[in-house]
Amino acid sequence: MDQAHREIFWNIDYGWIIYILAALAVAVIAYAIYRRVRLWRLGKPENRLDNLGQRIKSFIVIAIVDGLAHRRFLAIGGPKIKSLVPKEPLAGIMHLLIVIGAGLLLFVTAMDVISHYVVDFSHGGTYLAFSFLGDLGGVLLLIGVAIALVRRYIQRPDRLDSTPDDAIALALVVIVVLTGFILEGARIAAAASPSEWARWSFLGYSFSKIFSGASPGTQLAWYQSLW
Repeated sequence: MDQAHREIFWNIDYGWIIYILAALAVAVIAYAIYRRVRLWRLGKPENRLDNLGQRIKSFIVIAIVDGLAHRRFLAIGGPKIKSLVPKEPLAGIMHLLIVIGAGLLLFVTAMDVISHYVVDFSHGGTYLAFSFLGDLGGVLLLIGVAIALVRRYIQRPDRLDSTPDDAIALALVVIVVLTGFILEGARIAAAASPSEWARWSFLGYSFSKIFSGASPGTQLAWYQSLW
């Protein structure tokens, strides 16, 4: 049997559209960064090269320990840290799930890009591992967003001033991830992927059951339309 793999843009005739959308997205982000930099430049100049060792140490602590490990959110690190953080461990867990989930999705997407355009390595066990990590990331992200929705719109702590923008942002995340899983399920059904491959994409494989009773032509039409 062939090694496990997935063809990028399988049965998609207009895959180039994604590059146009990506270019527009990059342009919007670049403009937002430009506006932010202009705002920063309104401040007074400051020497960023003095006490360089301490600056590097502070960056590592903030970016890695506090940012990625969520030390402050989870109130880990002794009384000093715990005194700075409200006693809401659920909020820390929520943020951690969202960061890990989004990080896994970004990592898997980056590996797809490298494998497709630079070095072809995403096949066999490597492909199956990426399939699992991608679905795991999506599940963690959905759980984190679900907790965020419960906190903001059911528990409603006083210090959170929920606005329609917050709901829209969270809803968009749910839509993007959920439709991604449905699309994955449609692809698995339409491509008749071997079950020993597809099961590694555990949530997409579950969604593929929705399309299992349809004809091959209908399955392909659903996949292309959702894409």
